[in-house]
Amino acid sequence: MSAEKKVPEIRFKGFSGDWLNNPIVEICGSTFGGGTPSTSEKSFWQGDIPWIQSSDLKEGSVNSVTVKKHITKAGVNKSATKLVSGNSIAIVTRVGVGKLSLMESEYTTSQDFLSLSDLKVDMQYSAYVIWKLLQIEKEQVQGTSIKGITKEELLSKTISFPEAKLEQIAIGNTFQKLDCLINQHQQKHDKLSSIKKAMLEKMFPKQGETTPEIRFKGFSKEWEEKVLSENVTFINGRAYSQEELLDKGKYTVLRVGNFYTNSSWYYSDMELGDKYYADYGDLLYTWSASFGPHVWQGGKVIYHYHIWKLELSENIDKLFLLHLLDYDREKILSGSNGSTMIHITKSAMEAKKLFIPKKEEQTIIGNYFQKLDTLISQHKIQITKLNNIKQACLSKMFV
Repeated sequence: MSAEKKVPEIRFKGFSGDWLNNPIVEICGSTFGGGTPSTSEKSFWQGDIPWIQSSDLKEGSVNSVTVKKHITKAGVNKSATKLVSGNSIAIVTRVGVGKLSLMESEYTTSQDFLSLSDLKVDMQYSAYVIWKLLQIEKEQVQGTSIKGITKEELLSKTISFPEAKLEQIAIGNTFQKLDCLINQHQQKHDKLSSIKKAMLEKMFPKQGETTPEIRFKGFSKEWEEKVLSENVTFINGRAYSQEELLDKGKYTVLRVGNFYTNSSWYYSDMELGDKYYADYGDLLYTWSASFGPHVWQGGKVIYHYHIWKLELSENIDKLFLLHLLDYDREKILSGSNGSTMIHITKSAMEAKKLFIPKKEEQTIIGNYFQKLDTLISQHKIQITKLNNIKQACLSKMFV
């Protein structure tokens, strides 16, 4: 990109010429603040006028808002909130600063918003360029007690835009389509995750029962209560000193964080006994801090002390046990108040009693949940891929 010419790196065919630069205040026709009608006055609420809060807007998306509350005309007239016309941009400037949404119909907001109307630049384009600006700057702006940006600060920000309205529209539509695809995959991901959670509740016996609520056709016998150690051997990984963890080496060291958010890896040249290695397809269980079962999808690794490798008898199907332990994990989490770090002892896991059906039924149940997991994962991968494309376009299609 040329700073002198003020043009983006990527541009739609048929457009040329330098982009313009203006403070937001010079391209904005009207601005509106917000407010909250008294919650004790019932006549202000349960109306038909949308009233949005910061929590109604989704992070990372310009066209995603879920209106949870509506107010009456009396609520508008007797509070600081303002009725904003459709085709306006609602921008969170206080709690949740940086979130915004293009609003198609008239609405009102809480005091955490500043709304922009009657812009001289295409609204869709304006929404994305302002959103990008706020993502860059929101870590630097400070309010008196919370992070935020004042009306004056926001309106003084300068944005760049092409002079041709058609180019503005083309850019805005590109990002709108990307957001639409991301939201579609997110909705499908969330729906499938909800289905999985519901089916985990229905396809494993509840407390005090010996059969689940839902079963596959052809199975009717009661499940048998088994002590986990009768069919599962829990093997601890190896504890490492910091000096033993290398920046490169023959073997990758798998730690708890690598299953979740930690992308950094350590290595080791140590030659250990077979029990200290995990390979593709092994069932593992993280038991410290973040905990739960996982089927390892990588190559041969040395697994850390805070991970168990589970060796199963021929009576247990691996995928069934994976999801049974996942269901057990959800029960543990639902009973936790979240005030302390959760961890499970090896002896407690070995002594745990769980209801288990015959191997044939186990296999069918395990495969069912694995198919759900595959679909959920596919949507998650698409969301990540589309978000990466969006970030690349934000970098290359704006000045």
